[in-house]
Amino acid sequence: MNRFFKYLIKLTSSIAVLFILTSSAFANAIKQDGFEYHIKPVPDWVESVIPPSEVSQQNNAGAVWVLSDNQTRMIKNEYSRFLHFGVKVNLENGLKEASEISIYFQPDFQTLDINYVKRHREGNTSNLTNQVDIRLLQREESYSQGIYDGGVTAMLLIPDVQVGDKIEYAYTVNGRNPIFENEYFSGFPLNWSVPVEKIFTQLITDKELNFKLYNAEQKYLNKTLKNDLIYYRWEQTQVPAVYDESEYPVWFDPYASIRFSQYDSWAGVVDWAKTFYQIEKIKNKKLIKLSDKWAKESSTKKQYAEKVIRYAQNNIRYFGIEIGQNSHRPYSPDVVFERKYGDCKDKTMFINTLLARQGISAYPALVSSRTTKLIKDLVPQPGAFDHVISTFELEGKQYWVDGTREFQFGDLEHIGISNFEVALVVKEGSQDLQPINVELKVNEMQLDEQYVSKSYDKPVKLTATFKYFYARAEGMRSFLNTEGFSNFSKSFRNFYAKQYPSVKQLKDVKIIDDEAKNHLTVIADFEIPDYWKKDKAVYELPMYGDIIADYIRKPSIIAREMPLANAYPAKVRHSISIKYDDSVNWNIDDRKLVVESDELFYQRVINLAENEVKVTHEFESRSDAVDVENVAQYINDTNRIRNALYYALTIDNETFKSESSQDLKMILKALLKKNRE
Repeated sequence: MNRFFKYLIKLTSSIAVLFILTSSAFANAIKQDGFEYHIKPVPDWVESVIPPSEVSQQNNAGAVWVLSDNQTRMIKNEYSRFLHFGVKVNLENGLKEASEISIYFQPDFQTLDINYVKRHREGNTSNLTNQVDIRLLQREESYSQGIYDGGVTAMLLIPDVQVGDKIEYAYTVNGRNPIFENEYFSGFPLNWSVPVEKIFTQLITDKELNFKLYNAEQKYLNKTLKNDLIYYRWEQTQVPAVYDESEYPVWFDPYASIRFSQYDSWAGVVDWAKTFYQIEKIKNKKLIKLSDKWAKESSTKKQYAEKVIRYAQNNIRYFGIEIGQNSHRPYSPDVVFERKYGDCKDKTMFINTLLARQGISAYPALVSSRTTKLIKDLVPQPGAFDHVISTFELEGKQYWVDGTREFQFGDLEHIGISNFEVALVVKEGSQDLQPINVELKVNEMQLDEQYVSKSYDKPVKLTATFKYFYARAEGMRSFLNTEGFSNFSKSFRNFYAKQYPSVKQLKDVKIIDDEAKNHLTVIADFEIPDYWKKDKAVYELPMYGDIIADYIRKPSIIAREMPLANAYPAKVRHSISIKYDDSVNWNIDDRKLVVESDELFYQRVINLAENEVKVTHEFESRSDAVDVENVAQYINDTNRIRNALYYALTIDNETFKSESSQDLKMILKALLKKNRE
């Protein structure tokens, strides 16, 4: 399914998920569980499109799509979207896809008209609209992400569908979010991840609109004027599937689409958004008192800002009631303070209003977590954004703050935001997208493992020190808050039990939280009875840097035509040392290994002392994506790194066959490095 299509249509509340289809017939409002839908004929403004009778493209899928018909009417304050699909059941595994239809709509400002459901079988056509079992469900798929938008899903179960049948269905969703009033913008997908025999798209409007095509040829687009209305029309047959390689960066979209907007520039979007973010005087006496307290405790505006931000992030629970206009219009800080919850725009307005009380001019900054810098390639329109953060200037430096980052402790110099890259700042005079020029607080972690062994036949003691920085520290605080200290502590034992099943945790972990720097340290102590293992031929002393492996996973598609996402920003260090009481004449190669490119850096260093050997693995990502022409070399580099991570010292097992007791000192003299590159 087209990623952009799912995203944009939900933002504009126009609905159109490509695998989501619908049905029809002839009746009035049908109420169910407090909601309703209608069964009505196809609207008279819709152009009739007949599904192709034959499938010309080779397709071995269970369900073969023959038609995608997507027509929208956008005139004055009236908005309707008609969707019409045809699917042929090719194999038994396509029965479910063709006979189970789901339609999402928002009853607060939209109505659903089911137009028809037809079955074509052996030259005969049957209208099944009145036989379809229709259920309205308020599933709230976004609830787990802290969002309640009042959406409803209509589930349609079509009876008696068999292999060889062609199912045709159509529905209309009327209305759009009133927050957009007469704002004209929309978008349409022009291909799918499966072949489509025919795609027909039409936009009818009474305004001249700007448009932009993505990954598509303009020759298929026609624009005509009829009865003072403008018709933008796209028609294409035998549309091949997009081979979606996945695992590409968020700013890359492999699908074709066309996007329309009334806006000539981003300045118009700023003007639209400004009315929602006007600073008003706080009325809540408790909040005023709290703000005054913070001001009194702070010797600088910067300290006051840090108190405001920390309160908004950690005392205002993230949850959004995004019904109707409140999908984009924030609730007042007074309401948010009383409720103790709010979404990104609520928290942003809360922060900005409180900062204004101390003369700090803060502004909302519209960003996208789903497309980041891809926004620069969009036609300007309000639906391009899915998140809001705050920005302000203090002492000549501009700061960017995300009010939704929970457990983000520290001063302004030690907190960070996600890599949004660009933002549209909502303030007077803002004309264009602005780069977010900040030093990214990397996804940083360090693990230092110190093994201490007294002799070969006794358990080994391990002290593991985990250091988490910035976003990783915030994540671990969240995990601790969710799981509780006991489960949090046990999770570290489970981490080592994967390699050493008999590992014993000697005591609960020790937590050191450096809130000023936004760092978190966890120290765990273990005893490993079965550390010294022998197999048939060799004896192995593992020095694995395996926590780095998560950052260099091999992609599912290696021979690529799309860029590859790279874990960014990330910086990881994993050191492993083993100590022995007496000095040892170590007999191993201590050479250094370095793998370096534009996308990553890795090094493995071996340090030797009289009674200790230490291996340190370090990894850092340098970009958020690997260009297509560099993917092959990147795969080679990551293969080298993965092999190097599983570094071990080995010894010939003959050493242990003597009947006389040998202490570890004598054994370690025979250790040889096994480099598995």
